[in-house]
Amino acid sequence: MNHLKSALVAAALFISFVSTGFAGDALSKAELQHLAPGRYVVTLYNTISMTVTMKPNGTVSGSTASEKDSGTWNLSGNRLCIAWTKWLGGRARCSGLVSDAGIYRGNGFTFRRI
Repeated sequence: MNHLKSALVAAALFISFVSTGFAGDALSKAELQHLAPGRYVVTLYNTISMTVTMKPNGTVSGSTASEKDSGTWNLSGNRLCIAWTKWLGGRARCSGLVSDAGIYRGNGFTFRRI
């Protein structure tokens, strides 16, 4: 059950988010590139937290209280694409991001740099 919960967290985080419907400015490709290097705390549906680290070499790692995974990230236009190794079977998911006063928003989650 914990593995499923963690996979759902990872799925919603950075992977299958949608940036429409949020106040703030959509990030440009240049702004997306500045996310790495970076370490972020992510809150999913105001209940689940995880930490995500992005490195400039295109790697990403994530951890919840009980699970860890790693993978790769890249940019496709103004969209951030992430493929976790275990979570979601390694399939890449892409989306744009919206930023509002240092808080990045997606569909059902928020994250900020730590």
